[in-house]
Amino acid sequence: MVYGTAGMALAMLAFGITLISSRNPHEPVWAKEFLVANIYVPFIGVLGVLGVGCLIKFIISIGSQTVGVKEIGMAVANAAACIWLLKRLRIKQHLSAFESMEKSAEIIKPAVFFKKEVEVNKPEPPAKPTSTGKAA
Repeated sequence: MVYGTAGMALAMLAFGITLISSRNPHEPVWAKEFLVANIYVPFIGVLGVLGVGCLIKFIISIGSQTVGVKEIGMAVANAAACIWLLKRLRIKQHLSAFESMEKSAEIIKPAVFFKKEVEVNKPEPPAKPTSTGKAA
């Protein structure tokens, strides 16, 4: 049970830190898209699956094993520490600050994105008449 809660807690914390870092407009070197997609996401997935697997194994064997107060206390402490650390990360405030930075002039978009926005907002030319103007 302790390993399960620890695995799930670490997966949630890693997800929160990776989310904040990858959404940052001035992203750190360690939060590049390649690293997030190929290293951090599989690591978070494996931690989460192992944590859930350990909890399922504990639930299945609950009748044959004795559960001590120390084990329950450690599992509750893991969960409480994870919740406290996730609140200390202030994920919502960070994401809203990054969104407002992107909307303001602090972040200059590359010319490629600007070019596409201009093309999208460009008015369409008037439609050409389809008749030839001759009487039938």
